[in-house]
Amino acid sequence: MKHKQRLFKFLYSKSFAMNLLRPIHYYTWVNSHSIGIHQAKLA
Repeated sequence: MKHKQRLFKFLYSKSFAMNLLRPIHYYTWVNSHSIGIHQAKLA
């Protein structure tokens, strides 16, 4: 039972980290995307 708890805690912390990183990843993706569009307009 203790091993199961540890596994659950590990999975929970992993998903928590993913939830933290997701907005940052999305923001950088949108940023690079808009920069690419901006550069295409300038070219």
